[in-house]
Amino acid sequence: MQQLHAGGGEQRFEAEHGGVLPLDPAPASVALIGPAAAELRFGGGGSAQVFPERVVSPLEGLREALGAGTELRHAPGADPRTFLPPAAFPGRAQLLGADGEPLGTAATADGSVHWLGTLPGGVDFAALRQVRLTCVLPEHTGLAGFGLVSFQLGHGAPGPGPDELIEEAVAAARAAEVAVVVVGTTEEVESEGVDRDSLALPGRQDELVARVAAANPRTVVVVNAGAPVLMPWRGQVAAVLLAWFPGQQGGAALADVLLGVVEPGGRLPTTWPAEEADCPVWEVAPTEGRLAYREGLFIGYRAWQRRSGAQPAYWFGAGLGYTQWAYEGLEVRLGGPLGGPEDTLAEVCVRVRNTGRRAGREVVQVYLAPDGVDRSRPDRQLAGFAVVEAGPGEVAAARLQLSVRTVQTWDETLGGWVTRPGTCTVEAGRSVADRPLTVALEVPARS
Repeated sequence: MQQLHAGGGEQRFEAEHGGVLPLDPAPASVALIGPAAAELRFGGGGSAQVFPERVVSPLEGLREALGAGTELRHAPGADPRTFLPPAAFPGRAQLLGADGEPLGTAATADGSVHWLGTLPGGVDFAALRQVRLTCVLPEHTGLAGFGLVSFQLGHGAPGPGPDELIEEAVAAARAAEVAVVVVGTTEEVESEGVDRDSLALPGRQDELVARVAAANPRTVVVVNAGAPVLMPWRGQVAAVLLAWFPGQQGGAALADVLLGVVEPGGRLPTTWPAEEADCPVWEVAPTEGRLAYREGLFIGYRAWQRRSGAQPAYWFGAGLGYTQWAYEGLEVRLGGPLGGPEDTLAEVCVRVRNTGRRAGREVVQVYLAPDGVDRSRPDRQLAGFAVVEAGPGEVAAARLQLSVRTVQTWDETLGGWVTRPGTCTVEAGRSVADRPLTVALEVPARS
C-alpha cells in the first residue's frame, strides 16, 4: 500500500504536522464508509481470479485492530454497481447432463458459482450441460467451453435509496473523530477482457467522498483499484491511500497501515492523470483489427515529460511514508565493483537522512538523462532503485549499479544493442518529478 496524498501536497508529511495518519493513538470513533469497506475487491478478474475460502474486509480488519476502545460505525453510501451483488446466503448447485440427469451436487457459500479447471465430484466438463442453483431466500421487511463455470444469483434486499445512503454516510462522518472512505472500481468496469470507457470512479463515489470530506476534515480515502482512477477530491481530504487489489488479508493489512504498525511503503509504477483529457496517449481503438503504437518510446512518464501545460495528479514513483527524508549526497563511479558483472556502467551511492520523528523506509530512485541533443529519445528513464531504512536522525546509503543497457539503443542494421557515448546526467530522488541530486557522467564508447 502507498500514501499518495497527505493534506498539503506531495512534500507535506502529516505525521510531522499533527495530521491524520497514522491513527496513533487510535481515535475514539471512526466512521468507515463505502460498500468496498465491507466487500473488499481482493484481486482482479479473468485469469487473474482466485477463490479464497475467506477474505478479510476493511471492516473486519479495523474492528479487530481497534478493539472495544474505539466506536466503529459502517455506512455503505451509494452502491456503484449497476447489477445486484451475489445473494449473501448459502445454496446448493446441481450439475446436470444432456437429458437433465444429475451428475453431482455442490454447496455454495453464496449466490455465485466459480469452478475453474475441475468440477465438484470429478464431473467431466464434456458431460456438463446445465447447472441449477437453489437458494433459500431469507425473510426481509455458465459456460462449459475450456473448463470454466462462473455465474451468480443476484439479490438485493429492500432498503434505502442512494440519496438516503449518502446522507447516512455524511451523518456518520460528521459524528466521528476520523472518517475512512473506501472507494474503487467494480468487477463490472475493471476486469480482464473488459475495456474501461472512463477513468472516473463508477457510480456516485466522487460525490460521496466530497460530501464526507466537507463534513469531516479528518477524512482518509482508501482507493481499492488495480489501475489509475481520477480523484477530483484529492485536495479536499486529509490523506489518500492506494490499496490496489491487496489479497485476501487486505483488511488486516489496511488496518496495520492506518494504525501505523507498518508504513505505506509503495511507490507508483504508473503516472496518474488529474483529468482524462490530459492523458498523452489516446489512440487505443484498433482500425480494421490493427492498432498502431505510434507513440513509440513515449509512454507513461516519458510522454508526460514532453507535454507542456497539463501536469498529472501523481507522477511515476510518487509515494509518501510516515516520516521525512533529506537527500544529502550523490556519488557516481564509472565502472562496476571488482569481480562484479561486466555489464555494469557505473556504481551509484545516494545518502539520505531520516529527518522525522519515527523510523521509516525510503525508496531511493535513480534516473539517467541523456545530453538532450537526440529528441527521439525520452528526457530520462528509471535506471534503478534501492530501499533503505533508518531511524530518526540516522543516515542511510542506497547503493546500486547502473546497467550498460540504460545507455544503449537497438540497431536494426547491426541486429544488436549499441552504446550511446557522451555526457549524461545521473539524477537521484523520490520520484521522476522530484530529483534533487544530480551528477554528470561521461559514457565511454564501447565496441
